[in-house]
Amino acid sequence: MMIPVLTGHVEQNGTRRSSTFSATVPLYYPGAEATLAALGDNQTGIIVQNVTGSGTLIMGEADSTDFHYGQNGTITVTGRDNSIRLHNKVVDKTWTDQKSVQVVQDLCSMVGLGCVPTGGPGTDAGKALDQEYTKIADKETAIAIIAKLAEQDNARWWVDGNTFHYDIDPQGGGGFSVHYSKGPPEKADFFTLSIKRNIQAGKQIKVTIDSWHTKEKKMNSGEGEAGGNGGPVEYQYNIPGLKEGDVQQRAQNKAKEINRHELTVHVRVVGDPSINVGSGLSVSGTVFDQTYIIDSIHHHFGMSGYTMDITARNSRGGGGLGGGESSGESGTGGAGGGGGGTGGLPLAL
Repeated sequence: MMIPVLTGHVEQNGTRRSSTFSATVPLYYPGAEATLAALGDNQTGIIVQNVTGSGTLIMGEADSTDFHYGQNGTITVTGRDNSIRLHNKVVDKTWTDQKSVQVVQDLCSMVGLGCVPTGGPGTDAGKALDQEYTKIADKETAIAIIAKLAEQDNARWWVDGNTFHYDIDPQGGGGFSVHYSKGPPEKADFFTLSIKRNIQAGKQIKVTIDSWHTKEKKMNSGEGEAGGNGGPVEYQYNIPGLKEGDVQQRAQNKAKEINRHELTVHVRVVGDPSINVGSGLSVSGTVFDQTYIIDSIHHHFGMSGYTMDITARNSRGGGGLGGGESSGESGTGGAGGGGGGTGGLPLAL
């Protein structure tokens, strides 16, 4: 059943968290009260349409409904994407000599989600017992297992419909772009843009991991480095049961993950349903010009219009300062835009 939305919000996440939605609909829309009052197992989605086109922002399951009776009554529906199935699945299983991606694919198949991994096969899952690597799940939720694997792989994940994306060592892409020109006249194809630099995260990051291997009766150590504008800033971890090659890879992954927090971009633009956290964000016209990985998109929509707030971070270790200011005129934004409401034309500020 399609029900019109008065106001709504979708938070798409690519940061190892479920995407969420909230929508307020008219209580007295024909069939709305009875349909939403009787929800059990369900598939609920948010579809938007504006000058850039139409598209589904999220598909998942409603978690709660809040009925407000009276004049101009409303119902507020909140829920999550289809990763909810992984939250609800308790797993008791052992994997032997499997890579992390293979385990993630197996877990997704248990709940009927397709899995699209990028960035390689991942790391060895579990600990080295005798000559085999063994991953043991003892009544853990599927999403808790994936969270541990994603941390060791320096991976992020997100769900698009019924597809689970697992992105190892993310590199970003240029699916959406924003441009600034200081003028005169000053021009931009966004409403607001801010870039925060974490100076400490941009320094040389040095991670050391020590791991006592019981079978080999030796301490394996590995070091990873990223960044390099000052420092070093040193981190020390102890993770038992890793072989020499694995501890080195874990240390490098951790260093790159920490360094990714050097630059954080926040931009508000006209809403575009074709953009998601896998799209990537390109910034031009600033001293921080480069392509960033989108961590989250907050879609705000309703009778008053449709905008989105994008948060993105470094796409690679040692991002630092970009290519400097650009004197060119502002463009029309990438992938439909970020432009103004008049067909993607830039705004004169």
